Amino acid sequence: MKLTRLAILTRRLHRLNVIIIAVLGTIQAVTGMVLKYPDLPVLSLFDLRSSSEIHNLNSTFFTVSFAVMAVTGLFLYLYPWLQQVTRKSRSSPPTVNQIN
Repeated sequence: MKLTRLAILTRRLHRLNVIIIAVLGTIQAVTGMVLKYPDLPVLSLFDLRSSSEIHNLNSTFFTVSFAVMAVTGLFLYLYPWLQQVTRKSRSSPPTVNQIN
């Protein structure tokens, strides 16, 4: 049942990435708003240069985390099909070459 263990690990990693994406996405959204609308009174509390640096630094981690989430999501999408394929291959009757 190595495929099942991999699916459990992938599901945990995917859920962790959902939380990471939510946090990093919020940071990206706030710093992006500061960069786009620097004259708004509410957003004038933030320094424009530091917001730009945070936004640029955060974008790398956001992209990597999003890519990991996409790969794990693809595996979780394909997991039921992979499970059926492996079950069929194990339950198929042996051929003449396999008996000898």
